[in-house]
Amino acid sequence: MDKRIELRVDQLSFTFKFDNEEVNSIEHSQRCKSMIRKIINEFYLMDIFVSCEEMQGRNGYSDGKRFVTNNSEMMSFAYSSKSQNMGVFFELKATGFEQLLAVTGMDFPAFMEKLNSLTERESFPGQWKMTRYDVAADLFNYGIDLNKINNKILKENLKFKQLSRRGDGTKRNFIDKVLNLDEKIKHVGTGQNIETLYVGTRKGKSAFLRFYNKFIDVVEKGKKQEEDCFSSDWYRYEIELKFDSTSGTSFFQAVSQVKTEEEFKAFNATQIIDNYRLVTKQGNDVPFIADIAKIAKNGQFGYISPNESRTFDLESSKDYFIAGKSGLQSLLYRIRMTEGRDAVIAFLSDIMYYQDEHYRPTEKDSLYLRQLDSHNTFSERK
Repeated sequence: MDKRIELRVDQLSFTFKFDNEEVNSIEHSQRCKSMIRKIINEFYLMDIFVSCEEMQGRNGYSDGKRFVTNNSEMMSFAYSSKSQNMGVFFELKATGFEQLLAVTGMDFPAFMEKLNSLTERESFPGQWKMTRYDVAADLFNYGIDLNKINNKILKENLKFKQLSRRGDGTKRNFIDKVLNLDEKIKHVGTGQNIETLYVGTRKGKSAFLRFYNKFIDVVEKGKKQEEDCFSSDWYRYEIELKFDSTSGTSFFQAVSQVKTEEEFKAFNATQIIDNYRLVTKQGNDVPFIADIAKIAKNGQFGYISPNESRTFDLESSKDYFIAGKSGLQSLLYRIRMTEGRDAVIAFLSDIMYYQDEHYRPTEKDSLYLRQLDSHNTFSERK
């Protein structure tokens, strides 16, 4: 099969820093609440996620809100009523961000443009700062073997090169040495079954690499069926970035300047090769890095990863049962073959009677109905 690279942005977090950090505490709390409320309204977050909870005492922030679906946090806002220099924190988890884009029909540049437009329209007194940016390349059909890669790194036949001063576009000197293996490179799995490599640290302003078998990840977690995956040879090269700047520009401003699909691909490919460029002992790019470098030049090679939002689809669920994938068809078949077609009809009637008289809707049932109602309302607003 043909090789393929798809680029995506996963988890994001921003901090809005107010120009004046010496207002009284009541006024500060009011401006934080006002900003959060306006962002929620601007992106229709109450309609999309339905469940919103108050939040207190997280990571030094005193107050906030978070949106939750099926007990999983989708996104959150936080601020400190006492420490004004902490600003307003806005975090989007990968699943929540994908659901937001899927429901609104926005792409990543449109999301950034909308956030900037809101900031300008409301004349918020301050500026945004990017505090986390997760970029990933999905690699298909490259014949990647993490066991071999790990062994070559240990033998110093492969190494990672990084910009010696990330954020300084005038310097292109790379750290041309193997990273400290004891502290920097870890793996999940043993022997010949390594599924994930972790490189770097999450502490402070950092870049942290997770290189793993994405096919196993999505199939084992039930996110996709095997036949729905583009290929079983699927690895993800994901980097968690926590920098103030990139190439001499504020990271938030650099991301905001991305407008087209080509720019999106080129920008994110550049972040990958600037931070974790896997090369041979002679300094040559390994095949998938060489192709990511091509994308970084003009963005015309490669693809944008499709949205993986797993919102419940009633028609797909019905098709799933009809196709016999649930075991229901097998049960109905056995009843029909041993007791006759009328027995099947009687059995289905018994199921409906039980539902009418005894079934108690689960939390997921109730959430689906609330989301359906909210999505209908959202569609009318668009």
